[in-house]
Amino acid sequence: MFWVGSRLIQEIMIKTISIVLTIIFFSLALPGCVSVVDKNEAATAYFNLGNAYFELEKYNEAVNAYARAIELDSSFERASYNLARLYLETNRIDEGVDLLQELDRKDEGNSITLNTLAYAYTLKGEEEKALEIYEKVLQRSPYDKNALYNTGILLWNKGDREAARRPFHSLYEIDPKDSIILYNLGLLEIELENREEGIKYLELYLEGKPSDTDAMIVVGDAYRDEQRYGDALENYDKVIAGGTAEPELYFKKAYILLTAIGDTEKGLEALEQAISGEYKEKELYQQLADDPELIEKEQIRQFLSDNGLIEEKSELEEE
Repeated sequence: MFWVGSRLIQEIMIKTISIVLTIIFFSLALPGCVSVVDKNEAATAYFNLGNAYFELEKYNEAVNAYARAIELDSSFERASYNLARLYLETNRIDEGVDLLQELDRKDEGNSITLNTLAYAYTLKGEEEKALEIYEKVLQRSPYDKNALYNTGILLWNKGDREAARRPFHSLYEIDPKDSIILYNLGLLEIELENREEGIKYLELYLEGKPSDTDAMIVVGDAYRDEQRYGDALENYDKVIAGGTAEPELYFKKAYILLTAIGDTEKGLEALEQAISGEYKEKELYQQLADDPELIEKEQIRQFLSDNGLIEEKSELEEE
């Protein structure tokens, strides 16, 4: 999709529409004498008119213009394709599918048409059908980025993470610096509990996107799960230093400091930040209080109890 970004662009599009309408008028001014060349010129003019309306988000007018272009020249595949895309964008998905299928019959195996048809089936919620079509694309073009990426996403969404790895790794081989691929591959590997691999891809991603705090937190969590607590705290502290940390992050930091690291002073400071930030996940606070690795257990439990975050146990329960 193209979006109008300024009044100047709108003015240019309006002028374009005026010019195109003039061309159409002169092309079809004498209907009884219209030649094939004139019809082709008029079809092209209507196609351009549809594009201009599309830019202005005047979708009904764009549909009419593309339809008129096809009426004048039934072989005008670019107009048919743009009309199909417009149907998809305006939630007329079944009409878009019909048009794309017709285009595929005329030019069987066209990867652009098939990729768009697969996307249409995804919009319809027919993911298996979409996967079948992407597979057809990949049989002809094994390195088609669009088909590889969407295949990976669809497989991932249906829970088949192992199968999703293959297209994402193929994309990484094609372009090892693609930030979108690095990010998704990192998340996927972590979900598969291949945390070292996931960390590797996300750190490569962060080299190009050093301000992405969400990615930093994911990496920090992965380091924590790998018991690399110093590296986890380093990532958490980077986010905190940027001033965008949610109170949950202070709790994660406090948990590490009060269990694995053994720094009561800094741990309590982080815990106070979590509490003052209205982080009130009592189950997690209780988990911290019951953790056998918790240092200064009585002090921390009393602190949590005083803040109403855990229930103070009786002596009998303690025993």
